[in-house]
Amino acid sequence: MVILKSALMRSLKNPVAILAGFVLPVMFMFISDMWGEATGGMMDGRGYYMIPLVMLFGTFPLTGGMTRERRNKIVMRIMSTPTTTFSYLFQNLLACMIPLLIQVLVICTLGAVMHGWTAEFTLTIGTLYFLFAGTSVAFNFAWNCLFKNAEISFGVLAGVLTFAAFVLMLPLAVFPDAIRIAFMALPTYWIASGLDELIANGLTAQLGMSMAILSLFVAAFLLYGSKRGTY
Repeated sequence: MVILKSALMRSLKNPVAILAGFVLPVMFMFISDMWGEATGGMMDGRGYYMIPLVMLFGTFPLTGGMTRERRNKIVMRIMSTPTTTFSYLFQNLLACMIPLLIQVLVICTLGAVMHGWTAEFTLTIGTLYFLFAGTSVAFNFAWNCLFKNAEISFGVLAGVLTFAAFVLMLPLAVFPDAIRIAFMALPTYWIASGLDELIANGLTAQLGMSMAILSLFVAAFLLYGSKRGTY
């Protein structure tokens, strides 16, 4: 658990991660128009989708420690011990998920107190957010394993995340069918689809499918990272 403790301390000391993980989401909760029904304004009712959008970009600085460990050859010393690649990735995943879990708990508490979320809605949306947080972290881990050069990794990742963010910035209904089908390859599609279903219909089989697919993304990204190697 030495890796877990070290990665957790590193995450909690990152000012960018604190801004994205706590400050921005709490600020969003105080903008009432973002949490009501859409009435024509650009951001009306989009608060539910802005939280995962912040998570999407906020997990990158949380996982940046792995890039630094690889650049400084620290990971090679770690891998020379009995530690497996999967164990290394999993402990780093837990270290990143703890701040994100706190973020989800804060958002759900504020949602229930300030916007009247029911207990069922709060528990379900919290689960959705937590699954997407895990997907975002695991994706960043897999991405870091794909690119060995930090500058190239960051540059290409910025473009990928920007493309994926369109699914959360705009309602899915505005996209043509062909574009929506293409978006289904992205985790952002499934969090957006899950939120759409939860807000419109509550707990349904379609919502359960979105949750299951997000869970599969976490497993797939971790498996890829462990097979690809961390150095």
